[in-house]
Amino acid sequence: SYHAHNLTETFALAREQDRRYSQGLALWHEGSSAGVFRPQLHGAEHLQVRRWLRFIQQGNDLLERAAHHGMWGISAYATPKVEKSLQAALHADNEEDRHFIAERISAALTEFEALFGYASRTFTPANYTWFEALEPLLANGGVRHLQSASVQNLVQANGQLQRVRAFTGQRKASGLGLTVRNVYFEPSDEKQPEPVR
Repeated sequence: SYHAHNLTETFALAREQDRRYSQGLALWHEGSSAGVFRPQLHGAEHLQVRRWLRFIQQGNDLLERAAHHGMWGISAYATPKVEKSLQAALHADNEEDRHFIAERISAALTEFEALFGYASRTFTPANYTWFEALEPLLANGGVRHLQSASVQNLVQANGQLQRVRAFTGQRKASGLGLTVRNVYFEPSDEKQPEPVR
């Protein structure tokens, strides 16, 4: 079964494992109040929960062992035992996934506003992958712009991805604007790691 932790709980768990997190969330609030940065919503989790659970239920021993160690983010690039991305949290494979994801995003919008005192005006979908039916939900929750890569991955009804060029200033049918990330800095993103067996 799956249990989500909100951001406050996540910081508390991190603090238990590493004292450097003792001021974590308080520093976020301080930095935001000082105008250093403004938190934005990135989703409820950076995990396609139902896909991950399906893989475990189907007997994926690597994911099951990792889960026992509190780890889930094993890349499809790292092992043939993960056929599809687990980190593309909004990549729905079926209608049940879409419903679950919409519920999680709705909860995340509410939790974000309660925690920070304002609605997130921007939203960056995990892995720049989402299905367009989420856009009205985001807009109703206060989001005004989606942040995308220059190519966005739109999930189709059959779960396949349609790659679409994106431009800053573009307006989606939902009324949401697009901003395109113009810098890619992911020092831990390794495309050719040694496979995990």
